[in-house]
Amino acid sequence: MLFQRRIVSPDLCLMAATTEISPALFTLLEQERTYLERWMKWPQRIDTPARCQRYLREMQLINGAGQQFFSFIFYQDQLAGSIALAKIDRQNQVGELGFWKSQTRLPKVQMQTAMQNFILACWENGEIHRLEIQTPNTNLPTKKLSEKLGFQLEGSKRKALRMDGQYVDLDIYGLLIPDDHSNALTGCLYH
Repeated sequence: MLFQRRIVSPDLCLMAATTEISPALFTLLEQERTYLERWMKWPQRIDTPARCQRYLREMQLINGAGQQFFSFIFYQDQLAGSIALAKIDRQNQVGELGFWKSQTRLPKVQMQTAMQNFILACWENGEIHRLEIQTPNTNLPTKKLSEKLGFQLEGSKRKALRMDGQYVDLDIYGLLIPDDHSNALTGCLYH
């Protein structure tokens, strides 16, 4: 497990998935469901507090087994988003990042800071040498954030994702561990 709780600043922290945040997650999903479902399918499965609790319990088990790693972003003591190693290829030491942010609770600059800190935790762990982000080519905020973090666009899978009844290209961004990752939180990450 990368961490249980990781303090980024007095206002910002990352916390491994836990069932304790179930009420906060369900409330946030209800408030921002339309926005989140535009980009992700998983919020559709969480339509009751009980399903939210089960979803978080599954995340805890997955975190404990080291298959993936799910964390949540807290900004000013409110749940405001999530960052995860959605897939981990242990043999090749590659992790695929997945993330989302609240439209109303988390400023973009704080999301960038949270992502930088999560990436640094991946490098410090020593089990990941490459990170990837896959995003619909229509998701401009994610593409912009990926580039600000130093990820490079490496290619696209043509018409690989079905969204709103249409096929869209899936852009693939990559970031390699730098030789010296100790200064990852100062400015942009690495190219």
